[in-house]
Amino acid sequence: MRNGYSLGYQEGQRDRTYRRGFNYSNGSGYRNGVYGYQSYVDRGQYRYYFQQGYQRGYEDGYNSTYRYGVRSSNGFEVLGSVLNTILNFAQ
Repeated sequence: MRNGYSLGYQEGQRDRTYRRGFNYSNGSGYRNGVYGYQSYVDRGQYRYYFQQGYQRGYEDGYNSTYRYGVRSSNGFEVLGSVLNTILNFAQ
């Protein structure tokens, strides 16, 4: 989720900077969905959570906000309330 948010944020900022339209699903990172994947996690599950994070990160980056996450010393962190919402959706 954090990897997705971080990459989405960066790509959202880039699209805003270059005045491209808002379209998170057009990014190769979103379509691929496995950036940072580790084999100890189910690949399909990882992709789902990565894309959820990416979508929210892209929105924050494009709009230059921190609605779903915050910048931290380690890059970005997804807000706990957002994680709870996504995890409850998956159950």
